[in-house]
Amino acid sequence: MIRPVTSRIGSELWVANGASYTVSRLKPGAGGYEKQAEVTVGAWPAATAGREVDPYVLVVQRGSDTLGFIDKERGVLSDALWVGDE
Repeated sequence: MIRPVTSRIGSELWVANGASYTVSRLKPGAGGYEKQAEVTVGAWPAATAGREVDPYVLVVQRGSDTLGFIDKERGVLSDALWVGDE
């Protein structure tokens, strides 16, 4: 079983959803976290990273050997950088 990789960025959680090619943005709510948004990204997102002050969340896209940039304000994958195999 492949488990999603979660990153805490400020008070939010950003979850790479692997086979669904999405990243979920979760915000604190009553009794836990609630899904705020789901962003379509490249093939096989494996992990996310970022800081609260940055405008982007980074997503590792294993299937395309890229590092994607999710625009936090617009909620879209805005660009990707090819990094090569592994």
